[in-house]
Amino acid sequence: MFEGDQLEQDTVFRVGRVVSVEGRQVRVAVDKLKNSSHLLFQGGIVRNVAVGGYLKIVKGFSELIAKVDGEVIEEDRGASAVYRRGVDPMSRQLQVSLIGYIERGRFERGVREMPLLDNQCFILTEAEFRLIHTFVDDSDAPIEIGALAMEPTQAVSVGVNAIFASHVGIFGNTGSGKSYTLAKLYHELFELYGQVEGFRRRSQLVLIDFNGEYLNRDGAGDDPRSTAVVTGNANKREYALSTRVANGPRVPL
Repeated sequence: MFEGDQLEQDTVFRVGRVVSVEGRQVRVAVDKLKNSSHLLFQGGIVRNVAVGGYLKIVKGFSELIAKVDGEVIEEDRGASAVYRRGVDPMSRQLQVSLIGYIERGRFERGVREMPLLDNQCFILTEAEFRLIHTFVDDSDAPIEIGALAMEPTQAVSVGVNAIFASHVGIFGNTGSGKSYTLAKLYHELFELYGQVEGFRRRSQLVLIDFNGEYLNRDGAGDDPRSTAVVTGNANKREYALSTRVANGPRVPL
C-alpha cells in the first residue's frame, strides 16, 4: 500500500482516542464525525465500531486489539461554551477490554502491555479481522467448521492437529448445538482425509454415543438427503448395543 493510500485509510478508519485506562478496562472517546453506523471507503461500505465488535489501539509500534463491551454518553467538558449546539457537549465513549495484540503478522491472545492515554484507535481492516478469527498454525492443516453469526462472510477454521490430537471440551445449554458441533468436526475431518490411504490405515477413532445420535438414519423413501451421519459406511462400523436382548451386537475387543 502506498503512503498516500495508507494515510487515507488511517483517516477513515480512525474512530477515536483512549481517554481512560483502568486495568484491562479501557475507555475510548469516539470522534464526533464517526458516530454513524457505516463509513464509506474507496466506494465500499465499512461497518463502524459497535458493541460486540473489535478495534485496534496503536501504541507506538504496537497494535493492541480490544473488544467493545459497551458504550455510554458523557459530557465533553472541553467543548466551547460560546458557539455550540445542544449535542456538542456530549461525547460517545466505548468501554473496551483488551484481548490480544498483532505481532509479525499474527494475532496473539493475551495482554502484554496496556495502552496510554491519547493513543489512537482504528476500525479493523478485513485482513486484521481475519487474523483474529484464525485458529490454525502455519504448520497445521485447516478444516472449516462454519462462519461467524455476526459476519457470515468470515469463515471459521480450526487446525486438525490442534483439535484431534488434544483434549477438547464442548459446552453449552440443552439444544445449543453440542452434538451438531461434534458431528460437524468429524464430518469435515472425514471429508478431508476419508479417502487418504495413510489416514485410513493408521487412524482409529472410537465414538461412544449413549443416545444413538450418530447412528445412520433409516432411508425415507425418495428422501434426497443422505442417511449417513458423520461419514459413510466405507469409513465406519456401527455397533448398536442393547441390554434388552441377549443376542444383540457386541463390541470387539
